[in-house]
Amino acid sequence: MGSWNNFCAREESILKRIAVNTSPISMTEIEELGYFYDDPSHMLSADINFRCWTFDDELPKEEEFLLSINAWGSRYADSGDTRFNDANLDGYASINIRRPSHYYAALEADSTHEDMIEINSCVKNNIDNILNVIVSLIERIRPESLKVFDDEGLRLPFNAHYAYYRDISGVVRELKYLAKLWENGLRWYPKDPSLKEFKPQHHSAYFHLSRTEAERQLLWERLSYSLLYVDLVSEETVKKVLKDQPPSFSMLLNDQSITVLSYPFFMNYFIDEFFLSVLSPNV
Repeated sequence: MGSWNNFCAREESILKRIAVNTSPISMTEIEELGYFYDDPSHMLSADINFRCWTFDDELPKEEEFLLSINAWGSRYADSGDTRFNDANLDGYASINIRRPSHYYAALEADSTHEDMIEINSCVKNNIDNILNVIVSLIERIRPESLKVFDDEGLRLPFNAHYAYYRDISGVVRELKYLAKLWENGLRWYPKDPSLKEFKPQHHSAYFHLSRTEAERQLLWERLSYSLLYVDLVSEETVKKVLKDQPPSFSMLLNDQSITVLSYPFFMNYFIDEFFLSVLSPNV
């Protein structure tokens, strides 16, 4: 893992910085700062540099790459900071992937071309590096949940590429909360119509811009039907899906925590099928 820098602690507001360290620091030092400033009203931020394969000149080239990591407490999540619109969906930690194209594999029909094979091998190396960062973050701060999104869609669970839940009950709570949003709309977009009816002109980003319009419509239809059965969802439902997981996504269960992703090229996929499986009335 690479070096850390730009540590910052904020209290209750993005504008109220209570600690700043712009010098390079070690993993041990970042842990000590994290423990010292651990508080429900705080947000802690830091950047990490590590080696990453890039493809700006078509051929792979290894260079320094930056990830921005934030973790925040429950009181900070309710502080009105618009970047953290809804802790019930966002969780309490985030990783901002800058220039995410280096994490997308070439999986089209021509991806067996020799150059694509080399690029995909480098992409897998990049993904393994970022997964190491994610696992390290989870082990140290134990957030209630953590998801990986890109910037082409709203931060809704079915638009995530990766999700971690500290315990199974987090999945149940999240789906029940999503059902309420379906009826009432998202509080940070009060002028948009609710999701009870699909409005392409309003809801494209709700279902991610990398999906086609037909795919967005189909996902809305499937979720609208499945959320009718949300009251049947329980921890036992989630456990059954974990046991009978379909081959399209991978899930890891450690004690009570859950990790959901399509490995190895998880940035190429969404984890919507996981939620649809949990919501299925046939489970």
